[in-house]
Amino acid sequence: MGKRAPAVIRVTAVGGQPANLTWLAQVVIPAHVEVEFVDFGHRADIVITHEDEEISVVGDLRTGERVIQTNGDHQSPIIDLALLLLEARLEDGRRFPDRYRGGSSPAPLEHVARLTGADYISFGGVRSPLPPELYEPDEDE
Repeated sequence: MGKRAPAVIRVTAVGGQPANLTWLAQVVIPAHVEVEFVDFGHRADIVITHEDEEISVVGDLRTGERVIQTNGDHQSPIIDLALLLLEARLEDGRRFPDRYRGGSSPAPLEHVARLTGADYISFGGVRSPLPPELYEPDEDE
């Protein structure tokens, strides 16, 4: 029987702000999934890897805008997980704005998406709930 790959999440807070992780309590990271979440206070960068699939999301934590790029299917449940993580962090920032510091204003994400060929999602475009197959163990393990 094969080993089960771990669920991994790394959160980095930059810009002199504390690494507040209370928003993660509402998110489950499935096995076989690796998440890198970088919190800039005004923006979050997320990279999620699952097997051969990689998703990158840049989210504006002030406007809720998101840019998504993937090497896989645009309907992937991994994209849903990335959006769920970003939405959890956005909600925490709305409920507790004093926890986070804003940084300098980044370029509008819609323009970044056009320049890079990524998908642009305006505020409120969360797809949920996550499909159950993301959480079910593989039969061959």
